[in-house]
Amino acid sequence: MIVRMPPAGDPPAKRRKLTNTDLVESCSAKPALTSSPGKRGKLTQAELLKRERRLAKLELDYQDRSEELERRYTSLNERETQANSALDSIAERDALTTLSQLEELFSCPICQQILTVPYSLNPSLCGHTFCGICILRWFFTRLHEACGGWHESVDCPICRQLLVITPDRTPRLEFTFPFVPNRSVANACETLIERLAQLVPSASAARVKREISEAPLKSRSSKDCDEKDGVAESTEDNMAIGTINTLEGWREGGPLRTEWLKKDSEGKKEMSDLISKWTTLKSADFVRIKRQLCT
Repeated sequence: MIVRMPPAGDPPAKRRKLTNTDLVESCSAKPALTSSPGKRGKLTQAELLKRERRLAKLELDYQDRSEELERRYTSLNERETQANSALDSIAERDALTTLSQLEELFSCPICQQILTVPYSLNPSLCGHTFCGICILRWFFTRLHEACGGWHESVDCPICRQLLVITPDRTPRLEFTFPFVPNRSVANACETLIERLAQLVPSASAARVKREISEAPLKSRSSKDCDEKDGVAESTEDNMAIGTINTLEGWREGGPLRTEWLKKDSEGKKEMSDLISKWTTLKSADFVRIKRQLCT
């Protein structure tokens, strides 16, 4: 007898191969993952107008601030210019005062110039002070070249106070040297000369600025001046120009300062040589020194 077994089950169905159409349909069936446009989407017309008004207000504020800063910057520049002009004017007045002190208080009676290597006479009973090189030349002009000695009394060129007589015999004593260095006057002169050299650049700057500022006023006023006033004004201008030229000469490297330094160096050298050899100098040495100084 044949027994039939029930089927174990239907055989598995074969998988169908997916086509491109199936893939497209599957994707379209899925819900969209991208978010819908929210607040970051397009702005409305009202929002755009609001932003434009806010930007315009900010622009006006920045412009006002910029103009205020520009006004402050201009004001500070003007104040700085005024301060510098005031300092230059002070330096000019100080320079003129220093020059006046040098010319009035520290001038050599012989050369009428500012003292260099100041020396007084020995004995210093009269108190007169001269440039070292000037008093040496004056002293040796009284020397007789024929014998190399001083046969007449030598006195102060200002008040005729007698000097110490120079002995003919050697060795001479040191106190017979006819001159005494005036160190206090020398220090004062050197200090004022250096101060003047520092003040002249600022003084010159003040003069130039003033001339530039006064030029238009002078050009307008000159049309209304008569001939007499014009001559007076010209004289004052010439005096002012002469003063500023004198100041310019005392600046570092200026001709007046250079001449003063040269004379100062020459006086120191001649005085130093004479002092170091004074006790042993002979008549022939005195004659040689006279020819060297007075030629």
